[in-house]
Amino acid sequence: MDWSPNGAVAYAVSLGGSGSFRTVFYKSTDFGATWQGPVQVSFAGSDKEYIHVDKSPTSPFIGNIYITWHQGNVMQFSRSTDGGTTFSTPTTFAGAETGIGSDITTDKQGNIYYFWPSLPSGSAEMWVSKSTDGGVTFGAPIQVYDLKGRFDFAIPSMESRRAFIYASADVDRSNGPHANRIYVAFTDETPNSAGNGGGTAAASHGWVQVAYSDNGGTTWQVTTTPHATADELTVDRYHPWLDVDDNGAVHLAFYDTRNSPGRTGVDFYYVVSLDGGAT
Repeated sequence: MDWSPNGAVAYAVSLGGSGSFRTVFYKSTDFGATWQGPVQVSFAGSDKEYIHVDKSPTSPFIGNIYITWHQGNVMQFSRSTDGGTTFSTPTTFAGAETGIGSDITTDKQGNIYYFWPSLPSGSAEMWVSKSTDGGVTFGAPIQVYDLKGRFDFAIPSMESRRAFIYASADVDRSNGPHANRIYVAFTDETPNSAGNGGGTAAASHGWVQVAYSDNGGTTWQVTTTPHATADELTVDRYHPWLDVDDNGAVHLAFYDTRNSPGRTGVDFYYVVSLDGGAT
């Protein structure tokens, strides 16, 4: 879900349609009492749909609605410039590495950052592709992070369904010291994990990593790990979600097995950074 820049309209995307799933869009102009839609955005089997609205007052594209999903593991994108009445013909990232799961965010100037984890066995990475024209075109993908895992991996608390490697991204749109810093959080296998998604649940371990860029996504660094690391053989952390508030504070929540000696039980933990991910 997301909202219009003035907060008066709520937007939602989900999977719907008949036959195989389609990405569909809804909106509410009466604070959720009723919903208009669905508007069909994709036209073939789709999954992992996410939405982002450009709400920056300094963006020439303020109010644009951006939707991301994958179709046969190929990344897809569509935008609306009329409040969700119509959507563009989907842009297909057919020349980029395939993946499952993505997220999208914008900076103060309205640049779009499209993140996804790739799938190639033994060489999976987190990628970002940038648009400077409101989603009309996207630049060549840039590697954010070299993943040890690949798509998903078994751990005791997610032994059959497995822990997923997805992206959760946001930008500091404040006027603070880290203005326009781009962040992306994701699960990965720890350095002591079996790697490449192929290990047993007992041999695999998950942690959360956060990468950031201060130059518009050209180069990337990793923040301080947002949780303890000395216990990585006995505690798994995974499935993070990240949000940067109007003051530049970075909020992060994730699954955590620290209260389960066998790593089979999960609790939900929250942390915040007030210094751009240094602590």
